[in-house]
Amino acid sequence: LIKRQRLPKDDLGNTWHWKDLNVSQNYAFYGKVFHTTECDAFTRDYLTREGIVVNPAEGAPIDPYTETRRVVDKPDTSYSTPSDYDKYKQFLALDRKALRFFCVWA
Repeated sequence: LIKRQRLPKDDLGNTWHWKDLNVSQNYAFYGKVFHTTECDAFTRDYLTREGIVVNPAEGAPIDPYTETRRVVDKPDTSYSTPSDYDKYKQFLALDRKALRFFCVWA
């Protein structure tokens, strides 16, 4: 949907800056409206240190489809295959090094 990139803000060529983002706000990217519901602790702390008043977090709306699938598709047992190769090493090493917002799209 959206990757790390400069997102156009308006028709004048301006792009979104991290200072423009906050919790409990609506943003339009490429014709879709996103609503940020909360952010992680690192992002909240960073924005606060930079002088931005972060709005209080909202709860994410419950997705009816996910709730019904959770009840219907309960696995009886879980199986995992042990592996020596850790393919998520870079992901874990860089975890919490980027600003992270949680949002829903309406």
